[in-house]
Amino acid sequence: MKKYSVFLFDLDGTLVDSSKSIIKALELMEEKLHLQVIPLATKKKFIGPSLAESIPQYYGVAQEDLSHAIDVFREVYKEKTTMMTVVYPYVEETLMYIKQHNQTTGVATLKYIHAANEAMEHTNILHYMDVVEGTTTEMSTKAELIQNAITKLGCEKEDVVFFGDSVYDGVGAKAVGVDFVGLSYGFGFADKTTLDAMDCVQVLEKPEDLLSFVKEHLS
Repeated sequence: MKKYSVFLFDLDGTLVDSSKSIIKALELMEEKLHLQVIPLATKKKFIGPSLAESIPQYYGVAQEDLSHAIDVFREVYKEKTTMMTVVYPYVEETLMYIKQHNQTTGVATLKYIHAANEAMEHTNILHYMDVVEGTTTEMSTKAELIQNAITKLGCEKEDVVFFGDSVYDGVGAKAVGVDFVGLSYGFGFADKTTLDAMDCVQVLEKPEDLLSFVKEHLS
């Protein structure tokens, strides 16, 4: 059985359930910008991808107006909806177990870096992280963020496993060359066949499975 000493995670849909906070922020953005209201099912598709991709795709916002729309979303998210984010069960226990065994944890997320830190601070898991990589420009990719985390940690790729709940996570991990654990309890793999197509070392169906995996594979 392969062992790991570095455990990197996606954030939304992996460590925390940010669905209510993101959906409410989208509703407030719609009001402020007088955008057409999109269905709840469509709003849920914002969990995972970057705003720069999702806002034009689902709201039809022109490129020249995109930056302002993103700023409005981030403003209402920070000021009014971050507190709606909750940590999944067993996540803190998992992170605590890793740290108690003197191993490394980190996050690589397409979420804006300041919003990611605020969400983790609110859910009391930020202090467990040795590195946090989030977007600072709208052109960031998951592969770049994972690689940045590895570079900052100065670790070997064979020691790293990355956990995520979306295609972006699986593709990013593969591009970097690290093992990937797919999570079916999040938001990005609603279609099980998509998850089956990812090159996963294992698929976890419940947040509590994170702790079991770590206990089995921690070096």
